[in-house]
Amino acid sequence: MLSGIISENSTKPPQAQQLTFDNCDHSKDPIVGCALEGIANMVAGIKDVSIVIHSPQGCASTVAAGYDNHEVDFTKRKVGCTRLFESDIVMGASDKLKGLIREADQSFTRK
Repeated sequence: MLSGIISENSTKPPQAQQLTFDNCDHSKDPIVGCALEGIANMVAGIKDVSIVIHSPQGCASTVAAGYDNHEVDFTKRKVGCTRLFESDIVMGASDKLKGLIREADQSFTRK
């Protein structure tokens, strides 16, 4: 888990102290792209791939950026998003995901 903590040995005022990320062994940079960005860039390069993401609608733009990196024609992009809301996070949204997978399976041409 990534957790930012203020160095205890600092004599600087709290607002001037530097944040450190001691519990993160893979990245020391607090400003890095999300995991979805990395996987979208990889998967979007696969010919005729369909991508279904179980996330808020804003995350779909991250997947679109992955397609942009591979210069995939806009009309050939196959992306489905469950468009989660706060209530879905609290109450669960597995039915939304199941429905989207079924819809994607029927809508996107399989080869």
